[in-house]
Amino acid sequence: MINIISGISVAGIALAVTAMIIILSAINGLEGLVDTLSSKFDSDIRITPLEGKSFDRNVISIAEIRSVEGVEAASEVVEELCVLKYGDNFVHGLLKGVQPEFLQVSNVRENMIDGDTLLQMEDFYFCMVDVNIAATLELYVSDRPGEFQSVTIFAPMRNKKMRVNRDPFNRHTLFLSGVFESSSDDELKPILVHRDLAASLLEYGESVSAYELRLKKGSDVKQVKRSLQNKMGDAFKIQTRYEQNEILHKVSESEKFFVMIMLSFVLLLTSFNILASLTMLVIDKKKDIDVLISMGADKKMIRTIFFSEGLMINFFGGFIGLFIGASLVLAQQYLHLIPLEGAVIDHYPVALKAFDFIWVAGIVGIVGIICSYVPVRFLVKRYFR
Repeated sequence: MINIISGISVAGIALAVTAMIIILSAINGLEGLVDTLSSKFDSDIRITPLEGKSFDRNVISIAEIRSVEGVEAASEVVEELCVLKYGDNFVHGLLKGVQPEFLQVSNVRENMIDGDTLLQMEDFYFCMVDVNIAATLELYVSDRPGEFQSVTIFAPMRNKKMRVNRDPFNRHTLFLSGVFESSSDDELKPILVHRDLAASLLEYGESVSAYELRLKKGSDVKQVKRSLQNKMGDAFKIQTRYEQNEILHKVSESEKFFVMIMLSFVLLLTSFNILASLTMLVIDKKKDIDVLISMGADKKMIRTIFFSEGLMINFFGGFIGLFIGASLVLAQQYLHLIPLEGAVIDHYPVALKAFDFIWVAGIVGIVGIICSYVPVRFLVKRYFR
């Protein structure tokens, strides 16, 4: 009977630990997926004015930004809401005027679905659009060499109010060079054009909306951010990729924290089985303990024996749970046992992290010590005076 109760205790702890590893790995997988999708278009660092929507690019040139240690590429960015027209179809989007270096800053080239990454050729301007915009407009890249679809961009005049019988838009007809996938959750999907065209349409002149940077591999993001902040002063806001999606990451971290608290509570309830096991064990072994006491064993030794028994139950349950949890997560990661339909990936994302193992093992250890020490001290004091 005691062996059965002890086995149930081990199984309960193992099940709780397995659930903790699987759920934490699932949250890690979703975090990684979100970060991967955002990295398709988000820059490593984005510099914007602390106040207002734009700043004079002559205050600090893009060349000075590129000279900062750790910066691999940088581009000026001019952004504003616009309307894109193709045929009889209209769609609103985010007009994003960039320099050719932006193709190094972002991963647009790696995420092209059709066409080419062309912004300007001689006196002609081109645009690249998000796949959602292309689908809405029923727009496609021509498969004939040298033939391009023409679209018209409507951009609001700067500092002009809308009035009856007055056109508040600047417009320009240009050619479609490519379609890319930004995987952005924002309602406004990006439309990439040359920085000079965007500045002309929006009447920005020497102003820009932001600088976007890509860092060299292995660079310390925080150190580069400090260097840029020292160079540019307090009038500018400098955000890393994490900070650009700060709310999303904080929500994910909070979710992970509360899930961990709830699962720890479940583990604590499961560990109460140890109390039942130790109680039955103490009662069953009463005669054997009397023999040990007659041979000179004191209460401290008796407590140590049963405390060790409780820790063994906890240890084996935790070890088995960690092993099963890790095995299931790795099986999902490499064999894709649980599929996802209609999503950006074909399987549910998971990811193992060493910190999660340390965290779970620490919680199992603390719970095991509490659930073993307290009942053993009470039982020995009660039955052996």
